[in-house]
Amino acid sequence: MKKRTSLFLIFIILFCLGSPIFADSEENNSSLKSYLETLVDVLYKEKEQNSSNYEDIDSILREYLKNDEGISSLSEDAEKIILIMDLESKDKLLNILKENNNSLENVKKEILNLKMWNESDRYSLLDMIKEGEDRKTIKLELENLINKYNNTDNNNPNNDNKINLKDINNHWAKDYILFMVENKIATGYLDFTFRPNNKITRAEFSKMLVETLKLDKVTYNNSFSDVKNHWAKDYIQTAYNAGLIKGYNKEFKPDANITRSEMATMIGRTLNTDNKADLTKFIDYKKIPNWAEESVSKAVGEELIKGDNGKFRPNDNTTRAEAITILYRLLNID
Repeated sequence: MKKRTSLFLIFIILFCLGSPIFADSEENNSSLKSYLETLVDVLYKEKEQNSSNYEDIDSILREYLKNDEGISSLSEDAEKIILIMDLESKDKLLNILKENNNSLENVKKEILNLKMWNESDRYSLLDMIKEGEDRKTIKLELENLINKYNNTDNNNPNNDNKINLKDINNHWAKDYILFMVENKIATGYLDFTFRPNNKITRAEFSKMLVETLKLDKVTYNNSFSDVKNHWAKDYIQTAYNAGLIKGYNKEFKPDANITRSEMATMIGRTLNTDNKADLTKFIDYKKIPNWAEESVSKAVGEELIKGDNGKFRPNDNTTRAEAITILYRLLNID
């Protein structure tokens, strides 16, 4: 029963985040914020008492949220989930909804607005809870989500200033970042930053590469043993099916920071070209792994990846800005 209760609590958070009925006034936004903060506190308590259920719960929720059909099913199943709750939890949630002038029927209807949310926002709260983020950080994320989807300027497709990333104004990759974000190949963070100098993981780069190539996303099918419950499992499976990734001994290491050699290998596998560079022009060419040489040669030959002061730096990690720039070049290759 605790597992079902935890699942329902997460559902309600997601339902109400998608509901526009709180967008009419500052007072309603304050009520929503208080309500969601209360539910986050309850979720943390549930997690501490029964954390072994969280992998299953997380997987179920991600199935619901991965596409529009799943969100419709989530709306249809809401009442059934309420009926199987224990009486104490059910009464507590109903009272909270009533105090905020909301109802479960409204929540059930408004959940369909989640179809307008981008994928990273749909999963954001789940990711934070699973990763054990502190309450203060989650509350900030909740507030940003509410503001983002209640702000008519941000939802207006004719608003030229709708993308406002506050940490890229003076960055060398600003134009590349804005282009890729506008085309939904990359996303910023909910505090309106892009964090261009942060390292990028193998999973994150796989997702952006799949989006850049506009590959039809497939469902995870046991490509690697360590991505079964990962948020990027479908993107990783898609890249695997396309022959872009191979992994390490049946593992993908999705959360490891991607190296320049690994990135160049994935990029090189997309290229059908005889234009190969002589890698000996790099001072550190001997450090390039044998398995990466062919793809690195192609990527450098097509000028998608360049050196740094005569070095390739094959084992260095890649930043988000560097990854964006290389994918932009791939997108615009002649």
